[in-house]
Amino acid sequence: MKKIQTNPGHERLEYLDSLRGLAAMSVVWSHYFSAFGFSPSLDKIMTNSPLHIIWDGFAAVSIFFVLSGFVLAYKYFAPPSDSSLRQLSLRTFYIARLARIYLPFLGVLCLSALLQRALPPVLVSHPLSTSWLQPFWANLETVRSFFDQALLYKYAPDTTLRLIPQDWSLTIEFNISLIFPFLVLVACRSSFWILALTLISIPILKLPMYLFHFMLGILMAKHLPALRQKVGALKKLTQICLFLLGLFFYTYRYSVYPYFPNLLAENRIWYVTGLASALVILVALTSRTIQRLLRHPWLVFLGKISYSVYLIHFAIFLSFCTRFMAFAQTAGITDDNTLRLLGLAFLTLSTLVFSTFSYYFLEVPCIQLGRRLSGVSFTLADSIWRRLSATAPD
Repeated sequence: MKKIQTNPGHERLEYLDSLRGLAAMSVVWSHYFSAFGFSPSLDKIMTNSPLHIIWDGFAAVSIFFVLSGFVLAYKYFAPPSDSSLRQLSLRTFYIARLARIYLPFLGVLCLSALLQRALPPVLVSHPLSTSWLQPFWANLETVRSFFDQALLYKYAPDTTLRLIPQDWSLTIEFNISLIFPFLVLVACRSSFWILALTLISIPILKLPMYLFHFMLGILMAKHLPALRQKVGALKKLTQICLFLLGLFFYTYRYSVYPYFPNLLAENRIWYVTGLASALVILVALTSRTIQRLLRHPWLVFLGKISYSVYLIHFAIFLSFCTRFMAFAQTAGITDDNTLRLLGLAFLTLSTLVFSTFSYYFLEVPCIQLGRRLSGVSFTLADSIWRRLSATAPD
């Protein structure tokens, strides 16, 4: 079957990469501030307010999933789409996802295992680390536990037992990738049916609620021209207000829920952050003002290395940042606020440096390997897909 790649006629959406990069950095900062907190004067305003967006790692996962749904589906709906869905090779799609998600994860997992033994985290007394940080990497990995993590096949509720605690989201991403082509096929036939299928299967089949985020991304990709036309017809100020509204509800878990806990059950907040993420992405797809801001070269580069930022930062935090802060204390710096700022700066810069190396020497080779392996024949799977998509509308 013909190998399908992103159509060269499709618009390059670099500004969406920037959104992903900013979300990845918020995950880095969420782990840092969860470990060392804020000064008493800043704690409440930085925690239970829209300013929590700076370190809202939960909401970042929502935007990751909506972006994944949109970007993966975009090439099959954006003109000229023609028969792209019918020509989709399951072989190419699955190998590409394996190379893009799993192989870099496996590389960082091995690095984390080495760092856990060679440079375990040290106790930081100023500012005193919270109880949240202490369980991570507290016990050396066994061969069995390492391979359990390496399989990335099931969600682990106790993330403190994992070398890469944030890999729970990769398990979700990887599992949904297995059914993603079929979700696109359903959406191609009927927007109503993919919406109904998603909302029914989550409670009945006990599928992860994050499926809702991917569905939103797919529907945005399918209806993008019409959505862009409607949002684009709004005044520039209205578009910016919509963007800010999306950012506000993006932090619903901290800006609304603490004050009105009875409005929505806590486990349903993910639906709000998913919808808010979709709104932010939609306005970014439409507003030239926001696109111009997000196309800043530094932000675009941050988006390029965002997966490495997400993967590697926790190992950097535990092995190097805690040591740096302990060294700063021995050097005579004892003011908590100064140490917090120094630690934050060190973690941010070191994560960007390590992530740059990881991108060029781990991610890029994995992507290239995936492209080479796409030539391996799995004609049965592609034959089944060709039959399923034979009646898909152009």
